[in-house]
Amino acid sequence: MTNAVLLCATAGTVRPNDMVARAMFNSGLDVPIEDPSRAVAVVLAVKLALRDIADQNEDFRKTCDAPVYNCDLSQLNVKCATRVSGPMTRALPTMLETYGLDPYEVEALKQSIQELETQLKANNARVAVNFKAPAEYFGLIDRQIDEILAQLPEDAMSSARDLLENGCDLTVPAEQPAELDCRIARAVSQGKRPSGGVS
Repeated sequence: MTNAVLLCATAGTVRPNDMVARAMFNSGLDVPIEDPSRAVAVVLAVKLALRDIADQNEDFRKTCDAPVYNCDLSQLNVKCATRVSGPMTRALPTMLETYGLDPYEVEALKQSIQELETQLKANNARVAVNFKAPAEYFGLIDRQIDEILAQLPEDAMSSARDLLENGCDLTVPAEQPAELDCRIARAVSQGKRPSGGVS
């Protein structure tokens, strides 16, 4: 899945600020987040990003009319790569090892994310735009994440929530250095456009 994430994230024209935004989420995709609490916080931040992408997909469904589809469909694909699949690739290994998660559920989640990316890339290519299929996967992935989080001890969840909710100043620009979970939360809160799309 790492190669797919990297391919998704490199689409489009690179501007100076794009390199900063891209590095925020996609650097070190092969390096797990070693702190278990921080890894869980990243997954909580991914849930925020997933909801944001789902909302944008629904907005496009209502406003992006066929056959022209005069909207920036690449935004959905790039957001998914940089704010969902990339961070999950880094967070899940530590969670799996630390908390003894069901490996089959983890693998099913990864496959669902990969399928969502495939659908968003197909929409961006405008071969056969379908907003309904991704919408179903947004809901599925969110439920799968909840099922995995339900396997964690309450103290692990409390620690992760504290990191994300109380340890992150959402008014600081998302491009500024911070932990991955905080940067994702800031990007969502501030409505930041990911790199790779049309301005």
